[in-house]
Amino acid sequence: MKKQLLTSQIFKENVKEILVQKKTSQNLITAGKIIRDIGQECFSYAPTNVWGKTNGLEGKMFLLDDNQINYSEGLLVLGYGDAEKNGWYGAGPTRDMRRAYYTPMLLVLQPNVNLGQKGFFSIKFSEYISQFADSLDSLNLLNQYFSNYSQNKSSTTLMYGIVSVSNKENAGFEAFVTNVRKSDKNYFSDLGILLKFGNFSGHNFLPAEARNGSPLYGPLSLAMNGKENLTNGPVKNLYGWLKDCFNKFETTVNKLSMQEKKVFPMVFVDNS
Repeated sequence: MKKQLLTSQIFKENVKEILVQKKTSQNLITAGKIIRDIGQECFSYAPTNVWGKTNGLEGKMFLLDDNQINYSEGLLVLGYGDAEKNGWYGAGPTRDMRRAYYTPMLLVLQPNVNLGQKGFFSIKFSEYISQFADSLDSLNLLNQYFSNYSQNKSSTTLMYGIVSVSNKENAGFEAFVTNVRKSDKNYFSDLGILLKFGNFSGHNFLPAEARNGSPLYGPLSLAMNGKENLTNGPVKNLYGWLKDCFNKFETTVNKLSMQEKKVFPMVFVDNS
């Protein structure tokens, strides 16, 4: 019977596949591009829009371009359609809460990771990659998988599966690299971790008296007093639940040896 590989071994095997490739990508991919590509996996029928806060916007939520996402603060809301310009209603911060689904996600990026060196007859992983691979073994991973260098538009998935975020809850887990490049004898990339949790109806977060169609609890934009950040609106049950999810996600990510990481809390808002 074939011995099951450790998670760290699976990760290293996939890093090795990247190091032996002859061509590397020179097109830098921003966090905004990654987030939109993540959104497109869910919203395949319409472009992904991202609402969020940036410095100086006084807490209001606006549609963000890719560069603004890098300077965002707090929760990012992913949806589709163009509700701000009275176009297709779509889904997002303006979605009717009674007919919306919410999926919290946490994206963690660490830039400029030294993957290691490729020699004529051997591969030498960097000390950091070895530490990171070892730290994967400390997670309570369930059903981890890997794909042989499956390249898509923006990133290369090294491994994916299910990770335990609490005693009772599991989340989707993905480790990937993007912006692979070579400098002298070393290969570098940005390392990403994606955690995705459930898919929950907006009904779960409305008080019982609001579930009968009261206009006071109609479009989410009204419930939130405009397109404000979810943290500032009166939808306290929803925000409390999201905050709890993100705290569990960060606890999980902090078990990994990631340095100088940037964290992007996100929530999909989709139609029911």
